[in-house]
Amino acid sequence: MGSSQQSHEWDEGTVTKEATEDQEGVRTYTCKDCGATKTEAIAKLPKIVVKETSSDNPSPAPAAASTITQKQADTSVNTR
Repeated sequence: MGSSQQSHEWDEGTVTKEATEDQEGVRTYTCKDCGATKTEAIAKLPKIVVKETSSDNPSPAPAAASTITQKQADTSVNTR
């Protein structure tokens, strides 16, 4: 099984189609010797989810900073 196929010396590749969140991109490599080309898929970009924050709503104070006072019921009985 002799291989008559020439080995190629590929360049660093050129992005011929940018990847987006919805579609894969394409990178094309060109052989430095004979000019042959090959393509490679570029993965889709990750979807970015932006959480909205409101500066009008500051974070609540930690529980340790809160003071809770409980009143005990008066259990003394006053009899006359």
